[in-house]
Amino acid sequence: MASPSILSAVFGLIIILFCGCSDNENTVVKHKPTNEDKTVSSAAAAKYVRAAIKIYLSPEPLRSKGIRSGATALITDLDEVNRLAAYFPDAGQGKKSNSAGGWMLFAEIEFETFDGKKVEVGVDPAMAEWAEKHGDWPIADAEKFRPYFLNLLRTELREPDTKDQPQKG
Repeated sequence: MASPSILSAVFGLIIILFCGCSDNENTVVKHKPTNEDKTVSSAAAAKYVRAAIKIYLSPEPLRSKGIRSGATALITDLDEVNRLAAYFPDAGQGKKSNSAGGWMLFAEIEFETFDGKKVEVGVDPAMAEWAEKHGDWPIADAEKFRPYFLNLLRTELREPDTKDQPQKG
């Protein structure tokens, strides 16, 4: 089994290759939707009212950009929530697959419907697959999802609240 530092290096390389992260720590890229972005999938259009995101695994290239383990985001803009949901068109349908759990959780997204139903999806560190409790599936158009999701995280994430956590030392 690979050591955590090797895994972190591999995930970091994946992130650098797919998101083109800059070395300038002050760079904040705000995503500006394009017509191409709107073509992802309309299957989840106007289905959800909010999305809560929590980061679980954050390799060094992302940590240095402010995307840290424990950080959270709450997305309430309907267009943005449903744009994000479009990358997971089968979420919440109870489908099952033969593959499950072959990776560590990078991020968890909890979508909420208009009637209060919650749908949770997990995203793998390569941002190529997503999972529910019933299996793993490829992210719809992962090549577009990676930069979109990273830009969304850079602009919306909030640091973990450390006030209520016990202090070490």
